Amino acid sequence: MLKNLHPEIEVVGEAQNGNELVQKAEILSPDIILTDIQMPIMDGLAATKTISERFPNMHVIALSLLDEPQMVKAMREAGAKGYLLKHSNPEEMLTAIKEVHAGGSYFVAAVVPFLY
Repeated sequence: MLKNLHPEIEVVGEAQNGNELVQKAEILSPDIILTDIQMPIMDGLAATKTISERFPNMHVIALSLLDEPQMVKAMREAGAKGYLLKHSNPEEMLTAIKEVHAGGSYFVAAVVPFLY
């Protein structure tokens, strides 16, 4: 789905777990990382924290089924610049990617109340 999101978006890699995500981030140096929260070995929360600390020019957007307040806050505190739900439509994903790439942030409307 993401590979054909938009001609301007180039998917440079995929990871099966958080450890692999951090390793590929270091090697591939993507501008934006979309990560699941629930992953084996190292979850998306720990991977986001590691990436945000080690690679401050890379920006993470969480992509999850979870819209729980504590998870949204935890991802934001870990350094995520955005939060999308897995059922978000492709247009919203593209908007989030562009907004975060431009230096902003994007949190899907359903989780915005959890940020404060």
